[in-house]
Amino acid sequence: MRKFKKVTAVALSLAMTMAVGMTAMAAGSPDSGDVPSVPTTPEDPTTPEEPKIETIKNATATVIGEDGKEQVIDIKVEELKEDSDAMKVLQDQDELKKKVEEAKISVGEGKEVKNVKVLVVGELTAENLPNGKVSVTIEVPGEEDGPVVVLHMKDDGTWEVIEAELKDGQVTAELDGLSPVAVARLEVGEQQTNPDEIPGIAPAPEKKPDEATSGNTATTENSNAKDTANSAANSGSRTVTRRVSPKTGA
Repeated sequence: MRKFKKVTAVALSLAMTMAVGMTAMAAGSPDSGDVPSVPTTPEDPTTPEEPKIETIKNATATVIGEDGKEQVIDIKVEELKEDSDAMKVLQDQDELKKKVEEAKISVGEGKEVKNVKVLVVGELTAENLPNGKVSVTIEVPGEEDGPVVVLHMKDDGTWEVIEAELKDGQVTAELDGLSPVAVARLEVGEQQTNPDEIPGIAPAPEKKPDEATSGNTATTENSNAKDTANSAANSGSRTVTRRVSPKTGA
């Protein structure tokens, strides 16, 4: 009988333990979805990178030899280094527009260059290049026909900017030599006019400092003169009252 009671007690204890465990699991299990998720930190927005300027894929060159005949020159095209002086200029819009303005490129009356879009660039070299002008033809694929400019950095660091025409994916220009070369398209817009430069409208005259000072001095002197005159007039018209004594008559 005692053994039966002990067995019964153990069975009840196990049953209660299992019931409590199942209740706890049902009440708050990590997999039940009741645990709040940890908020994630948003990533910092990244600045979009500027599109890389395409490197010239193919170029040819010709020169006029001593015999007066045209000679074809083998050109080697290399990628222009990002830290080179030429690339720094080609990536600076202010410098590019300055070079175009200095070359006096015609963009039409009342127009000005708003942006210079570089299409292709490359370092052009050749062995045994003779002195004189070099006619260079550069392939510019995927671009519409139209006017462009060819920018060429000379050996002395100066730039020449030459007007050219892009046709059938090619542009030809005569250069003073081979070195960094780029083809660019000019984006043109209406010129911003200074109101003082509009014909028929005269600019407002500027007062000189001495004129402004002399005018103020004259005004002050006139005002002082009026005050003096008024004071004199008031003094002349003043009436003096005298009392006479009834006894003495004086």
